[in-house]
Amino acid sequence: MDKIFTNNVQQAEWEIRNVMKEYAFSNEYTYTMLVTYLLYKASRSIKHDLSYNDVLETMSEEESMLIRDSFSFSQEKSERFWQHIRGLAFNYAPAVFAHILMQPVHVYEPRAERPESVNRLLENILDLHAGEKVLETCSGVGDTLLALAEKHNCSFYGMELVSQEKGVSIIRTGFVPKDINIVQGNFVNKALENDGVEYDKIYSFHPLVKLVHYVSDDTMDALNAEFKCHPFKRMSALDWAMALSAVKCLKLGGIAVVFVADGSLSSNVDEAIRRVFIEKGLLKAVISLPTKLFASRNVNMSMLVLSKGNQFARLVNARNICQEGRRQNTLSDEDITKIVNLYNNGGKYTVDVAPGDIQPYGYSLSPERYMTLDNIELKNPVEFGRVVNEIGRSAPLAARQLDELASEEPTDIRYVRLADIQDGIINDELPYLKSIESRHERYLLRDGDLLLSKMGAPFKTAIVKIEGNEKILPVGNMYVIRVNNDKIDVHYLKAFLESSKGIALLNSITSGTTIPIINVDSLQRMPIECPDIAKQEKIANKYQAICDEIALLKLKLAAATERLSNVIDEEEVE
Repeated sequence: MDKIFTNNVQQAEWEIRNVMKEYAFSNEYTYTMLVTYLLYKASRSIKHDLSYNDVLETMSEEESMLIRDSFSFSQEKSERFWQHIRGLAFNYAPAVFAHILMQPVHVYEPRAERPESVNRLLENILDLHAGEKVLETCSGVGDTLLALAEKHNCSFYGMELVSQEKGVSIIRTGFVPKDINIVQGNFVNKALENDGVEYDKIYSFHPLVKLVHYVSDDTMDALNAEFKCHPFKRMSALDWAMALSAVKCLKLGGIAVVFVADGSLSSNVDEAIRRVFIEKGLLKAVISLPTKLFASRNVNMSMLVLSKGNQFARLVNARNICQEGRRQNTLSDEDITKIVNLYNNGGKYTVDVAPGDIQPYGYSLSPERYMTLDNIELKNPVEFGRVVNEIGRSAPLAARQLDELASEEPTDIRYVRLADIQDGIINDELPYLKSIESRHERYLLRDGDLLLSKMGAPFKTAIVKIEGNEKILPVGNMYVIRVNNDKIDVHYLKAFLESSKGIALLNSITSGTTIPIINVDSLQRMPIECPDIAKQEKIANKYQAICDEIALLKLKLAAATERLSNVIDEEEVE
């Protein structure tokens, strides 16, 4: 573009946005494009006195209906609005408005959901060839379709549920002399109808919502009818319904790419669905993407690569392959080449898994989990659940209930929260309770219990010490672990969980997107290093000696700090 044209584009954009603000329109991308399209259609006419209805009559019935419905003007207000902006149509050439319409969303909204570098990675994974049929589910305003259609001679199809976005995408794709067809609809429903249409390549940037928010109960029943195990639940992630729908619409030898939140790779609610995909050979790869690629999605994201007849799935940990930015990370051409090479050929940051490999870990598909376990050498490993008698939970008391039961005066009942655990030690000055209900007595701690925080890293551990008739009630997000003293020393177990191996293992079994969480089943199955009791006791004694040394140093530090604060007073006394 020459400098004059670029300046005209920037000036026209600025004037359109100002008009929208003046009329209190939402400044969303779709509204900006609809106003721009009105101006584009008017600018192509030689008449300068076109009415609002005159401009709408130059459009297709679908386009004019979209604009009428979007702005919901009365006839009088429509004309007033048009009279206000009509002059812009004749201040700029049609090419200026066309250019504005065709610019990708991220030019207007930096926090767009489909960054350009992610589109390039997608293009490389899909490996498009001339003549192929390519479908995008939840195609939005057509950004990715347009980017791919510019480079490849394929037949492109889009499906979008939101009528306004579908209408804008039709307007935009009308400027491209390529085979692009966009329809409105719910992709899951369409796939279940199974009308026989199959595609070579499919990809999906769908909303990160629960299944219940996107489909009806009847549709959920239809999804489960595909399998005998009924894996789909109301709170399942939409991710897996999109993945199943994509597989149903794939040709043999075709590939689908579905962008998912990392939570769906390891959450308990989706375990049965993951099992179906891995055991039926529907999963080709999982690519764990770098953080902060999607500015509008505050969760870690991964790519599911789907196809039919796979003997194993390749898990790719690409979390650190990116160009780091202050607010948003991006993928360079070199980064994309590295990720695609790992996907195609394997390597240091990949692991190939079959059903038997992941069954012990709740069919988790998180690459990082297997990378961690693969790099840890454990001597005499045993499952955590085999050396403990019980993994209990804390008392289910809300903050309001604690406030009502709290006592200012000392009693024989105290309670412990995660905040009361610092550096692996429970605070001596625990708050008191007036009393507890009989139903909560079963939660009372015993001497030698091990506390382990259940969410948020780094995880906290502490060993409980009960003196006399003292009662301590655990509250908050923690597990209460009672070990089998014949199999493991509790101090050794605490030392192991705080070691680099233990920390890595705990991180490897977490699930969740924003806050990592340990679930009981994963904890029970987690391997730990379990030497003979004599060696455990030796390690435990050394660990306790170091803990005692740290405690003594803390006392000395506190005393020195106290003296430091009183140095002036001491000098005056002397």
